[in-house]
Amino acid sequence: MADEVVDFRDLLNKPMSDFPDLPDLPAQKHFFGKLISMNAGASRQKQTPLFHFDVRLTDPGEDVPPDFLKKLADAGFNLADYNQVGADFYLTANSMKMLRRFATSLGFSPNASFTEVFHLDTEGVPTNETQDKLRGLDVLVKIPSAGQNNRVYANNVNSENGSISGTKRE
Repeated sequence: MADEVVDFRDLLNKPMSDFPDLPDLPAQKHFFGKLISMNAGASRQKQTPLFHFDVRLTDPGEDVPPDFLKKLADAGFNLADYNQVGADFYLTANSMKMLRRFATSLGFSPNASFTEVFHLDTEGVPTNETQDKLRGLDVLVKIPSAGQNNRVYANNVNSENGSISGTKRE
């Protein structure tokens, strides 16, 4: 039953092998996805203001190896299970060009302000209208390179040779 409360102690007493991990996304490969939300935040170290865009992956790009897709399916997962995919855009004078490129790739006019395009409130914070406007827009995500520990992280694809852009899907 979906409404049953799970006792976390039962989960903690199970062997860790009962909880398989998602395979790492293949580095430097492309995936199609849909925007699901936009949130205001700040960087961890310098507290630089930023917008974070969350993405739900939907389809592999042509460069994704079939063996990755088989490995994913064999582990009992699908692309939508990667819920930590997203992109940060810093809000500094030097970085605004990257947010402009992203917004125009989504089809927004470069002649409108970011406040207009993203339906931000008077403090520059995304609103419910922001979410309604962006949710479901198609994007193309290039997964970043592997990090120092040889793992691929996609929580900020807008770094380490990764990217995100709007795309038109037929």
